[in-house]
Amino acid sequence: MVTAEALASGLPIIVSRVGGLREIVREGLNGFSFNPRDWRELSEKMLLLLEDQKLREEMKNKAKESAKDFSSVNVALKYLRVYLDVLCKN
Repeated sequence: MVTAEALASGLPIIVSRVGGLREIVREGLNGFSFNPRDWRELSEKMLLLLEDQKLREEMKNKAKESAKDFSSVNVALKYLRVYLDVLCKN
């Protein structure tokens, strides 16, 4: 949830490509991802954000927009749909 909270704050995110984080980041839109333990790739992504104010602003807006997908209400609705789908098949 920390990643979704960062998005809601308007922060572009940089995450390693592991677990569910890959589902949250939209490469180049609301943040970047890098291969685990690849500090060179991480530093490149960090420099991109530090050096490009226009990119940061665009990503800030996209971050806030994409955070809505991970609101507690939307997540609860997604779980509800899965449960109802399972119940209806039985």
